[in-house]
Amino acid sequence: MRNLLRTPTLMKVKLTSWAQNYLDTMLEGLTGNLPKLFYPFNTNCWLNKSFQDGGLEGWWPYEQVAYWLDGYLKCAYFANNEYHLKKAKEMIDNALEVCDESGFIGAQELKAQGQGNQWVHAVFFRAVLFLYEITEDSKYLNKITNHYLSHTSDYASWRESVNIENMIMCYLYNNDERLKNLALDAYQKHCKIATNQETKMQDFLLSKPIKLHAVTYNEMVKIPALLYAVTNDKNYLNASIKGLKRIEKNHMLPIGIHSCCENFAGQDALAGIETCDISDYCWTLGYMAQITGDAKYLDKIEKIMYNIAPGVVDQDFKSLQYFSAPNQVISTHYSNHTQSFTQTPRMAYQANHYPECCSGNVNRSMPNFIYRALMKDDEAYYINFYIPGHYEVDNIAFDIVTNYPYDEKIEIIYQGTNQVLNLNLRIPHWCKNFTYHSNHQGKIVNHRLNLKGLFEKGEKIVLTIKSEVEVKKTSEGFLVTKEPLIFTLDIEYQKTID
Repeated sequence: MRNLLRTPTLMKVKLTSWAQNYLDTMLEGLTGNLPKLFYPFNTNCWLNKSFQDGGLEGWWPYEQVAYWLDGYLKCAYFANNEYHLKKAKEMIDNALEVCDESGFIGAQELKAQGQGNQWVHAVFFRAVLFLYEITEDSKYLNKITNHYLSHTSDYASWRESVNIENMIMCYLYNNDERLKNLALDAYQKHCKIATNQETKMQDFLLSKPIKLHAVTYNEMVKIPALLYAVTNDKNYLNASIKGLKRIEKNHMLPIGIHSCCENFAGQDALAGIETCDISDYCWTLGYMAQITGDAKYLDKIEKIMYNIAPGVVDQDFKSLQYFSAPNQVISTHYSNHTQSFTQTPRMAYQANHYPECCSGNVNRSMPNFIYRALMKDDEAYYINFYIPGHYEVDNIAFDIVTNYPYDEKIEIIYQGTNQVLNLNLRIPHWCKNFTYHSNHQGKIVNHRLNLKGLFEKGEKIVLTIKSEVEVKKTSEGFLVTKEPLIFTLDIEYQKTID
């Protein structure tokens, strides 16, 4: 197994072109301003020692704010925005001080058992782990480790088991065997006691349609693969792979993401998607790419991020849809045609939706796309996504100059010290024809162009990924694509702001 999890992914990035503009727009829009706008983002709930201090209803405000904090921190970092980066870091640092003598972080009511309360830490600690990756300050690892070793939960119930993700990541950084053992015990117990959740290891091996909340399934289906990363037990990996195939067989839509209006919702032409699942499905696909080395998972992320993710927000990143759909023409307060929350404004473009999970989670998708653009393991470097910018990790650096996917030409200019490198460039599975010009003879290995040899500063690789316009028949119509892009019909419309 080639494990890409053991080292921080990227250290410094300076984006250019559309990528920098996109993140700047996020920070000028919802991402940089949610705490000024509405509940629960205006509560600073992670700074409260009890629910009563903040007038909070339960665990869900913590989830929604944690979604936002994770996206906000990464967005500020990749946008090189010092003001917002400092602000995000201070909020997380202050939240980590709300800690009791056992090491438990957060309001005391979150300790209550049997209510899924500690699921919120699985979301929040992703932001804390990212702070560790960009600062290499061990206090962040220690805070997470001490929290889990406070033994306030067995992490076996419902989405609390998603905390296994962060236990494994911490273990890969600090080799604390207690975290690995806690993770294994938690999932083994989950697989014994979980009822009617379809999140047990044996559930992922089924082939029938999934009758479950899609976010919950997406969060849980990666857990066995993460356990495989530290045990080499292929039964774990097989469960995650088959669990994702179960989605593809029963719920995948032609646009590249599964149906999900709260629960999975079949494959018909009127099926919709939920904005939370854009972030959560791509996050899981990213782990699968890291653990398996299979680039097909990266192809799926790319298609979602160039088509669906920008479509559920307005151009100013000031409003979003909770639900959207490939055949949606009308977007109003009463145009939700799905089977879920009919006659509610979930398909309208607005800042505040109830519940506020999508308003928080929408901020994660693009920063996480950039987060996995460049990865490394002990043997090689991997350019996964051709996002324009300057990337530095260790003592190497690359400039990616391109207007891909709107242009087929990609220039990769090496800007590090002269040294021998093993470099891999993703060639999408859909690509039937590509060309490259380089000082190094390349070969295709697992849908990656592998280039080895002495790289000298300033040398250039020119990669051309060609695609054709295609009309693809679906079960109920057709789709027009020029991979990885999906064409849409330009419809005259009237926009009204209320």
